[in-house]
Amino acid sequence: MTESNQPVLLSSLVDGVATVTLNRPVSRNALNAALRADLYRTMAGFEADESVRAVILTGTDPAF
Repeated sequence: MTESNQPVLLSSLVDGVATVTLNRPVSRNALNAALRADLYRTMAGFEADESVRAVILTGTDPAF
C-alpha cells in the first residue's frame, strides 16, 4: 500500500491482455521499493501465465 492506503500497482487480465498500471500519482508514478517489488511479482506472474498474450504498462494520471 502507498499514499492514502491505495495499492502502488494495479493489474488486470482480460482476453489474454494484461494491463499493469503504476499507481503513485502524487509522485508522478516514480518507482520506489514497494512499487518495484510489486511490479516484479506481477510481471513474473503474467510471464508464467500461458494465457497472457500481451502486457500493457501504463500509469495513473498525470504521468506516464
